[in-house]
Amino acid sequence: MEKLSVFLITKNEEERLPATLKAAADIADELIILDSGSTDNTKVIAEKHGAQFHVRAFDGFGQQKLAAQNLCRHKWVLNIDADEVLSEELKTEIRDFLNDAEKVEHFDGGSIWIKGVLPGEVSPRRFARSYNRIRFYNKTKLAFPEHSTFDNIDFDPAYHIHQFRHIILHYSFLSIKALNQKARTRVQFYFEQEKKGAWLKNLIRLPFEFIFSFVKCYFLRRHFTEGLYGLQNSYIYAKYRHIRILQRVLNRPLINS
Repeated sequence: MEKLSVFLITKNEEERLPATLKAAADIADELIILDSGSTDNTKVIAEKHGAQFHVRAFDGFGQQKLAAQNLCRHKWVLNIDADEVLSEELKTEIRDFLNDAEKVEHFDGGSIWIKGVLPGEVSPRRFARSYNRIRFYNKTKLAFPEHSTFDNIDFDPAYHIHQFRHIILHYSFLSIKALNQKARTRVQFYFEQEKKGAWLKNLIRLPFEFIFSFVKCYFLRRHFTEGLYGLQNSYIYAKYRHIRILQRVLNRPLINS
């Protein structure tokens, strides 16, 4: 059976991290955490669950995940976020995959459906938002891009990607207040990292960005299934998308703290 390294990046994740690590520890031969300066009990929790705890200054999402991947000793790796929990069925699937010599030889990686779970709930609602990502892979063949604001491994026809049937549970926010603060922080970071070009394109987008982003989030991403949470989530998403475009037009940050 192939051995597996599970890795994740963190910063101040003491509230959600225990459930994440408890589930991951069931299938991980090593647990790697790359932190970017937590001031809470993230390190204590990590070490309690047997994870190796490393620290690196944050310079971008893709760079941080790639650096964490490079700390892994084993060829097969699984990336999860600190707010994600592996389902029991998925853990069984991953074990079966690693124990199947033909699959290990043939596939470069595996794609997993990730489904959102609302605060106070333990499982996704019917028709909950979901997205499919390559999170399980052979690191000698695939890797995260060195990109500040993009942290997904792109699908490519040249890859041999296995599709897992079962899911990762995504506890994406603890409260609306926490979600709003996360969005503010990201918009501030994005301005520092993104190119300031395409001024005319952004000016044309500006009047329509809020309504387009709201419709995209509420309907296309199916947040309408989440009741009041979905409405508030979509509003926050649209508001900060609008601010992000406005910052590009004005060429100055509008979020300073």
